[in-house]
Order: sequence, then C-alpha cells, then structure tokens
Amino acid sequence: MTETDGTTKRAVPIVRNHRYLVRILPAPGQTDLSYSIQVGEWNAVDTVNVQPNQDQLPEVTNVACNEAIKSYGGDLINGIMPDTLVVPADGGTLTFTASCPFDTRVTADYFSPEDGNSWLEVTSSEPTVTKANISLTREYTITIKASLALKNGLDKDPTYTNAYVNRAYLYIANGGNGSAVDTVVVYQGTDIAYADTRFAAVTLGEANGKEIVWAPINLGATELTTGLLKVPTMDNPDYPSAALKNEPQCGFYFQWGRKTPFPASGAETTNTQFTSVEEAESSELLYANNASDGSWLSGSIPPDLWNAKGIEVEEAGSVIDIEKAAYDPCPTGWRIPTKTELKALMAGDITSKKVDSGQYNSLKKGNVELRLPCGGTLYNRSLQAMGFSGLYWSSTLLTNLSGYRLDTYSAAVQTHNPIQGCSIRCVRE
Repeated sequence: MTETDGTTKRAVPIVRNHRYLVRILPAPGQTDLSYSIQVGEWNAVDTVNVQPNQDQLPEVTNVACNEAIKSYGGDLINGIMPDTLVVPADGGTLTFTASCPFDTRVTADYFSPEDGNSWLEVTSSEPTVTKANISLTREYTITIKASLALKNGLDKDPTYTNAYVNRAYLYIANGGNGSAVDTVVVYQGTDIAYADTRFAAVTLGEANGKEIVWAPINLGATELTTGLLKVPTMDNPDYPSAALKNEPQCGFYFQWGRKTPFPASGAETTNTQFTSVEEAESSELLYANNASDGSWLSGSIPPDLWNAKGIEVEEAGSVIDIEKAAYDPCPTGWRIPTKTELKALMAGDITSKKVDSGQYNSLKKGNVELRLPCGGTLYNRSLQAMGFSGLYWSSTLLTNLSGYRLDTYSAAVQTHNPIQGCSIRCVRE
C-alpha cells in the first residue's frame, strides 16, 4: 500500500488465537519518534470492535430423531432443532451438528428426581475447525434410553396405561459462555406433560385441521381419573361429605368468564350481582348465588373474558380466532377450549362410553383415551349431579346469558347461563 507521500507500507494480517508483540524502535541517528498503529476489524469504525464475542449461540444443524412422536417449534423434518421433542418410552436417538467459535457444550438436566436422572446420554465427536466461518464444529449423539415402566398401568387402575412422562432439558451452550445457551425440552412417553405435572397430555380430535392436545385432568384436580367414589342421592345428608372425597379427581368449578375457582364444598356466597369483573375477581371465593337472570354480573358479560378476541357467536375462524385472555384460569401454555374444540370430541371416529363403575366418560380413538369425570355442577352453592354427568365450559359465549358447555350425559355441546359452576378441561395453546 502506497501512501500519498510515496511511502510504501505492508499490511500485517491479524489472526484469531494469536498474541502479537509490536516493538517500535527509533531509526539510527534519530531522537524523535512518531508512529501510528491501527487495527481494523470486520465492522471497523472510529473505535475498535473486537469480534467475535462470547455471546454467540451455537449454530445447530442436521438435526434428526427418527423415533420422535411429535415436536413443537423448529422443523425436525428439515433438520431444524425443535423447542420441544417427544420420544417414546422405548427410547431413541437424537443427532445434530453444533458449531461455535468458542466450541460447544451439551448437557442434560431433569425436572425432578421423579423424572429420573440418567436416561439422556450425551456423546460428541472431537471438534473440527471450520476456517470459512472460524468456528469449532462437533457432531453430537443423544441416546434416549428406554424407560418401559412408563407403559405400566396405575396401581389404582391397571387399565390406565401410559399415564406419565419423564421430563428433561437438553442444554446446547457456547463452550466459552454457558449463559449463551439454547434449551430443548425433551419428554419421554406418549405425549407432552400437562403444565408442571408428569401427567401425559392426550391428543384427541381436530379443529380446522389442527390436532387438539387435552389436559389429562380437570383444572384444579390433583389425581388422574381412575374412578369416582359413589355418592348418595342429593337429598341424603351424607351427599356433601361424600362428594368432597371426589374433589382430587373432579377439580374445581368455575362460573363462566371468571378466574376464581370454587371447590366442591362451595364458597361464601352473595345474592347480589357484582357490578364489575374486577369486583368479582377481587372477592376471592365469593360465589354470585342464584341471581334472577342467571348472571353473576349486572349488565352484559364481556365476551372477551376467556377469549381475548371476543368472538361471541360461533367462532369465525374456530381455533384461528382464539387468544388466551386475562381471566382464563388455565396454567401457562394452556387455555380453555372453544365450542368447536369441545364438539370435536363428538366426532364419529371417537367412541364415547360412560364407565358406570367409575362414574366417568371414556372417549377413545385407537389406543388414545381421554377420561372426563362426571363431576356435576355447582349451583346455588349446592353440588349437583355428581356421578351423573360431567359439565365442561368452553370459552365461547353466545349471549350475555348463555355460554357453551359440554354435557357428557347428553353427549352434546349446549348453552347454559353463566352463573353455574362447571368444570374446565384445558387444551394446549
């Protein structure tokens, strides 16, 4: 390179992972010294930018897992790592390539001791240097060991198989900075886990060409449905205490549009309607009781309490027109089903049968089963029809005084006034 004064200078390339010593000596017979050192980077501006930095996420490619049952996020078919991966209890193998200028590190962790601690085995190749993009590349193999115990039936009901899943995290990190990491959730079993439980979700039915993933238990329930205890008739004084024993499987009851849960024992009641939704929700466990017009709210119930898009009549685009709303009580990642999704359970390829011995409805397609306990309804602070029917709200409101719900006894989705307390069975968002 020739400067304007005719001086010829030679550029010295600066290569990563090298240390340079610059010695500046005066020319013979000279006492004054002048010099200029300039370092240029890829984005050279007025100041020096040192790149690459250690905040880079690894680049993951060539992803494959032939045994995967399902995945979410990414594009497994085209070799892009998903956010969530489901593999069977029989095990499988996940392979991928990871590259980063500072090498990569892959580790596994587990949600809880109950999920096991050794069914993901990580092995990798030695790193190879890719000079084109100045990175270290490794080939990874994740061996997912079989856990055949997941296929067993429950002690309380041997016919209830594949009830649990194992849960784990796979961390793909920058080798020089562990906080620069991508996380993959790995479930081992028949489906994803419901919320923060180990209970396996149930994929059953379709709405607008999209599979519906159901929670395996009612909202507020703590046990899988293995059979309710028989309760006496409602006029029997032992009915309330007997019904309470079924609460772990039946869960809580909800008035349409409210987030407040009500236990089977009922709640403190008021015979006065609330004047606002905010007032209703600030009155914890206060049940609006038997209002003359069938509503817990004076004035119109907003249609967007359980669906932020506020679709009242039908759903214009079914599941497309659904957005979880602030008063939806389902856990993160889950929401109340729409009327269309509840109706999907009545499809011709799904068989529905009431199991009288267990007082629940069994909906089946092939080896997939969804159980809906006949928890009845909470009305006028009285628990009614337990063991007879299961009543499940949708997020769809027809009018101010009419919300859609599934009645398992009639095997139909019908409307009812929103003051009744019904069960909720969440679906995955």
